[in-house]
Amino acid sequence: IEHTVTEIDVSDILKFDGLAVSSYEEARRIVEPTLEEVKADKIKELSIYPNIIIKFGRFVPNSEARMDEVLGVKLASSNQYAEYISGR
Repeated sequence: IEHTVTEIDVSDILKFDGLAVSSYEEARRIVEPTLEEVKADKIKELSIYPNIIIKFGRFVPNSEARMDEVLGVKLASSNQYAEYISGR
């Protein structure tokens, strides 16, 4: 899914892709699916391979960086994270 999010005005009820949202965080949840929201069949296809990790989230300007324990690296934005799909 390709998408671009620029400045989101949270001072009013927001519209994103025809859906009303009331906050920046709610808009983020719409455009950044979590592991549970990613197509299960695609994850199942990947899970047959050993040691699969998926990184979620994207760069958000002016967001605080965070250390990701799964990847063992510092990610540029606080909304980014990784999860094991298979192996460990």
